[in-house]
Amino acid sequence: MTVSGRLAISTALLILLLVAALAFHVTVVGRLAASNRALANEKVGLVVQTLGLQRLLETIDDSTRKLVVTGDPGYAAQGEERRRELDAGLRRIASGELAAAEREALARLESSWRELLAGLPEPEAVLAAATPNERARLLAPGLGRLSELRESAQRLVGAANDELARQGERSAAALRASQRLALALFALALLSGIAAVVLAVRAIQRPLDRLIAATGRIAEQDFAAVEVPGNDEFSRLGAAFNQMSSRLAELELLKHNLLSHVSHELQTPLANLEEGHLLLLEGLAGPLTAEQRHHLELNVASCRRLARLISNLLERSRLDAGGVPLELAEHDLREIAAAVAEEFAARAAEARLLIAAESPPEPLRVACDRERLAQVLRNLLDNALKFSASGGRVAVRLRRLSAVPAELPAARAALAERAAPWVLVEVADEGRGIPPSDRERIFERFYRSQQGRGGPPGVGLGLAICRDLVEAHGGAIWADAGLPTGSVFRVLLPAPQLARAARAPSAAPAEASS
Repeated sequence: MTVSGRLAISTALLILLLVAALAFHVTVVGRLAASNRALANEKVGLVVQTLGLQRLLETIDDSTRKLVVTGDPGYAAQGEERRRELDAGLRRIASGELAAAEREALARLESSWRELLAGLPEPEAVLAAATPNERARLLAPGLGRLSELRESAQRLVGAANDELARQGERSAAALRASQRLALALFALALLSGIAAVVLAVRAIQRPLDRLIAATGRIAEQDFAAVEVPGNDEFSRLGAAFNQMSSRLAELELLKHNLLSHVSHELQTPLANLEEGHLLLLEGLAGPLTAEQRHHLELNVASCRRLARLISNLLERSRLDAGGVPLELAEHDLREIAAAVAEEFAARAAEARLLIAAESPPEPLRVACDRERLAQVLRNLLDNALKFSASGGRVAVRLRRLSAVPAELPAARAALAERAAPWVLVEVADEGRGIPPSDRERIFERFYRSQQGRGGPPGVGLGLAICRDLVEAHGGAIWADAGLPTGSVFRVLLPAPQLARAARAPSAAPAEASS
């Protein structure tokens, strides 16, 4: 299934569940509302009809009392009509749906009404009575029953009100239960939707993470294939990514072989060219004018710069191929630094620069490949001289540390976990300095700062080689701003042999200067 299909299904499922829960809630609430309306109409009708019975009883009582006083046949007829209306009202109430308490109150009312009708004399007998006292005597039992009837009607009203209240409580309880059920359905729908979305996101995130990790490995020159199972957009992207990675690996191998072969083939003719210029400078072909000598010296300098570039290309090629194993042995770092400084003494003198070496009096023995470590110092000194103005000073400082320095970048903080003592080498110049944004990137291959420090152009390989060689020794290299100007390159190396080596002090090189 495609990624877009997964997202569409997850979204549709979430919407469907929420709509279903909402529809259920609306349906239940509608049914409860309809039931409550019907119940309210029925119970309110019962109360209204019962109140009507009470009014009829009051009218019957009034007509009867007026009949007793006046003996008017019209009151007798009026009372008879109200009795028929009351019978009809009782039948209507009895035909409706009544609760047990209502049915019992109605039965008592009907019983009292029948007893009242059974105790009333015939209207003719009442009208035949000559005096009010005689009529009152004849109608007295019925008048007494009327008060009981009114009480029975009031009890029916009370029973209807009580039933209406109970039904309201039941409706409220049913509504609360419906709300709880609706909330549960909403929660279930929401959780189900979230689970569907999470599963869809995870199905997307996993191959995406694999591709991101593979991209990072390619940046580190690791062209291993990435596995993205399935048959969706990501699997097709993974196949295209693997094809690209394979092509990049081929191009990297082609570049490595080209650099290696071309650089190697250039060494011999370049050495011959430099040697020929040196012979001309020695006057073997005859005397030279000042201008000719100047141009030859420029050519020799260019040959040497090109030789360093070719050497760096070859070194980079060997490092990438893993073909430069370290030959580790114990060496005094002071001797290596002094020898490298001596190599650059003539160049420093020519540029009117001072190379100052600062180191402790006791040996600083480290387990290292002497030639590779000397190559690191050569590259750092070459940079320092290249970017220093005439009349400046380049300092080479060596010191022993019991712990990693505070200046160690956070990216190399893992070195702080080691308990071994350390040796710190610093090469400081007084040039224009390195922008903070470039202090990490200058150790990348072929990187050149956009805010260069001046000096002759390079291709950005020397510092990358330094980093690889230092890290191969288990150390770290980084750059900081110098004081008051310039830059300082720091090389931190583990020195587990320091404690034993400190028992054999020797004289430190004082200074190599122009």
